Amino acid sequence: MRPLMSPAIVHLALFLHVILLHPSMLLAQTSRNNLTAGGDTLIPPYYITSPSGDFAFGFRPLDSKSNSSSFLLAIWFFFDGTVVWFATDASSGSAMVAAGQSVLSSMLPGTKLQSRSAETGFSLGQFSFIVQGDGNIVMYKMNTAADSGGPVNAYWSSGTCCAGNTTLFFDVNPPAYLYFILSDGSRGNLTTPQPLPSTAGFYQHATLDPDGLFRVYIRPKNTGSKKGNDTAWSVSVMKQIPSVGCRSLTNGQRGMCGPNSNCIDLPNKRIDCACPSGYVFLDSQNRYKGCIPTFLPDSCDGKNHTAEFEVQDSPSANWVSSVSYKMHTFVTEEQCRHLCLNSCSCAVALFNGNNCSEVGMLVAGWQENGTTMRTLVKVRTKSPPVQMLPYILIVALAVLLLVTTCTLLVHCYITKKARKNYLGTRVFTHKELCRATNGFSNLLGEGGFGKVYRGTVKSLQPPEVAVKDLGGCKVEYKEKEFENEVRSTGQIHHKNLVRMIGYCKEGVHRMLVFEYMQGGTLADTIARSERPCWSFLAEAAIGIAKGLEYLHEGCKSKIIHCDIKPDNILFDDKHIPRITDFGIAKLLGDQKTQKTVINTIVGTKPYIAPEWFDGVGKVDSKVDVYSFGVVLLEIICCKRATEQPTDAQAPSTMFPLRAWVESLIRGGNAELLVQEESEALAYTESVERFARIAIWCLQKDPSTRPTMRKVVQMLEGEVEVDPLPDPPMPSGLSAVLSSGSDTRHSSSMVHAFQVE
Repeated sequence: MRPLMSPAIVHLALFLHVILLHPSMLLAQTSRNNLTAGGDTLIPPYYITSPSGDFAFGFRPLDSKSNSSSFLLAIWFFFDGTVVWFATDASSGSAMVAAGQSVLSSMLPGTKLQSRSAETGFSLGQFSFIVQGDGNIVMYKMNTAADSGGPVNAYWSSGTCCAGNTTLFFDVNPPAYLYFILSDGSRGNLTTPQPLPSTAGFYQHATLDPDGLFRVYIRPKNTGSKKGNDTAWSVSVMKQIPSVGCRSLTNGQRGMCGPNSNCIDLPNKRIDCACPSGYVFLDSQNRYKGCIPTFLPDSCDGKNHTAEFEVQDSPSANWVSSVSYKMHTFVTEEQCRHLCLNSCSCAVALFNGNNCSEVGMLVAGWQENGTTMRTLVKVRTKSPPVQMLPYILIVALAVLLLVTTCTLLVHCYITKKARKNYLGTRVFTHKELCRATNGFSNLLGEGGFGKVYRGTVKSLQPPEVAVKDLGGCKVEYKEKEFENEVRSTGQIHHKNLVRMIGYCKEGVHRMLVFEYMQGGTLADTIARSERPCWSFLAEAAIGIAKGLEYLHEGCKSKIIHCDIKPDNILFDDKHIPRITDFGIAKLLGDQKTQKTVINTIVGTKPYIAPEWFDGVGKVDSKVDVYSFGVVLLEIICCKRATEQPTDAQAPSTMFPLRAWVESLIRGGNAELLVQEESEALAYTESVERFARIAIWCLQKDPSTRPTMRKVVQMLEGEVEVDPLPDPPMPSGLSAVLSSGSDTRHSSSMVHAFQVE
């Protein structure tokens, strides 16, 4: 049995208050004997009952087995076993209860009811009903079992905010009557008083059910139902809150069901969730957590996978909230299908009239027969092609490399010029580098500040190098910028930074010589169709963070990189990440100021921090923190933040990666970020921690972003990650919880999350 914590003690007193208020319900006996105040103890499997036989309090077996060794500290209706309260580490159960006598139950300010995850289980669910200290009565859809997530997750309130202490009462005369009294003595009704049942007596209870709706039940005493049968309860729902059922939305535009699932209003006044075509429930025991695809989703790896998918119709639903990244107007349904099929980021297309929305994730919606919205789901029909590795060739190359390595026992170090610059880096002639790169024929890549070639310098160990030619760059590389490059990179010695070996400054030629990294780029790694294992991705993220931390705080002269992106993260032969390309780095120097003036915006979209565009020209190391946040999201999701259009004339569009991730994290669905990778699913807590760190790094205000030192500490678990700040409210949505009525939403407009 779990220990009884303080919140549970509060609720225990509340529910014992129900039984003790009436003399006919005094606790009198156990299965063995009476309890004496201050003298006896109650241990499993014993319980005590009221003389009327209506109620029991004590240790109830978790299952029906007679030899069960697991018990629940609970209060239940003794005649049918219906549990109305149980104790846990975090909080108590989900109901208020009163019998058909003149008995009154109440909830004082600060008390809470919490739903169960399922009708048949006793684990805590996602919904809570709280009488807040500010006087407001609020229902929340929670991120976790112990956190309400703030006002953005509220989906109903009484509208009594700031009215002082509020007490909620559950009366039996008249029956099924819920009302509250404010500190000034005024009264408000949550339910309408019902006429007395025609029978001699009745039972009633009010429960926050697993579907998130607060219901009032009433049951005549003469139902004759045997223990364990709650049919008489289920057919006697007198009231439910909110009354709109599936149409309830949180202030953050989340529905009653989880991501990629829609809500269904059932005839028995219950609500259920359903998955679109090709999707299944994330947790079959808790249908409110959302749905995931049964297939491997499309991959934005630069290849065309259109032939592997088709767009299928899903049952009619009215989707009012989604992560929508591209809208099209004046298109036909067939054109809408084609647009989604040919977009690697599109999971679902929503077609309404002549409008088409390409969606990365569905957030909130409900089944509606009269809706004109069509839900078009992209599902996989063919397995991705299997990449057959040429094992024989790999073995042959490995043997050849081993033999070659063994024969190179003596190395002849030939140095044409041994002069050193003031930082101790080697100086090469243009002729040396031309010969090393075979006439600059082996191009590795090209950026805004020059081309990079692969070469071999036999006097070095290892001999492979990368030569960056700054002479033919697209942007004029001034002499001052060249000096900055040499100064900033020549002093770097860190396992997560690419080391500069030397440079060439001869006539018009300006070149830099770096270590050659054999493992490729991070951009190539996260674009693979097969997702890398989580342990590799996590170590890569920590290594990159440590490299940036050294640039900001470990160097003699602090350095801002200014262009952190996956293409500038390389892997060596041991798969250790190394940061490269300091061509646009600026030295902060030893001055006391924390900012440096840069006249030109530098970097790569979408990794550029917002402060670059404020016109002031002053930036600090927090621009690197912002860029790292984007890279960290890409590492977690193995998705690029930008999507290159197939039409060369079309502008690039930004996939709202942050909005997608933040929506899942705030909804408590971090496992959806890594749904294909089994190892990552085993470390969901680590995945969620990394995602929260990334969101903090992407805050618009630089002062609220953490330093890279704190980022490293949070990634390694040495420092707790602060709770996320409330996101900006969607346009037209009131965030005030004191509106005073049910939250009603009937618009079929698709709301898109926007990236800052």
